Formats: sequence, structure tokens, C-alpha cells
Amino acid sequence: GMESLNRMSDFIKENCPQVKDVIICDTMDEAIADSDIVSMGTNSALICKHVIENAFQVMAIHMLALVQAVDCLKIQNELSVDTRSLYDDIRKLVPVFVEDTPKYKDIQLIESYLKNIEGFDV
Repeated sequence: GMESLNRMSDFIKENCPQVKDVIICDTMDEAIADSDIVSMGTNSALICKHVIENAFQVMAIHMLALVQAVDCLKIQNELSVDTRSLYDDIRKLVPVFVEDTPKYKDIQLIESYLKNIEGFDV
């Protein structure tokens, strides 16, 4: 209700000082009445691009965990043909590891690989 809206308004004022006015609207028509729609669309597109970039990084981290789990369980030969191909490609980039070391470079390699898989146009 109104309490939530007021908390959101206070949060925006506190954390986004560049926002001069916070106006609570009841309808979409009211919200866009004097807005610069192109500006809103551009900002939304930039934020969306950032979200997609983050998603690839998350997928890379998951992929690293998954190939490591496959090795720990010794189930490489139980994978489907496509999954085994993906597993092999990732392992060409990042070998099996047993020591706990920084993995940011490995994650970047996997992320780059995922972005260049045919069918992913980023």
C-alpha cells in the first residue's frame, strides 16, 4: 500500500540523488504523461544489456561448477552427445582442478566461449 510506496520513494531519494522528484502514479497513462519515452527506452536497453552480460557470467560460473561436478562423480561417459561436447569444450578451456585458486580468468574464458556459441547473438 501507501507505506510501501513511501518507503520506495524514500529509498530512491536516499540512494539516487540525481532523481529530483519522485511522483507516485495510479496509472501508466499518468506515469508517461510528460515523460521522455525515448530516454526511458534507451535507459531500459542499457540496463537490459547489463543484465544479459551478468547472466552470461552467472552461466559461466554454473558451467564451471557443472563440469567440475561431472569430474568429481566420474560420469563423463554417461553424458548425452551434446552435453559431452559442451563438457569437452569447457574442459579444453579449463582443466580439472583440485586446489582452491582464483577462478576469475577461467570464468572469463568460459563466458567468452558461451557468448560465441552459434545461436547466441550478443
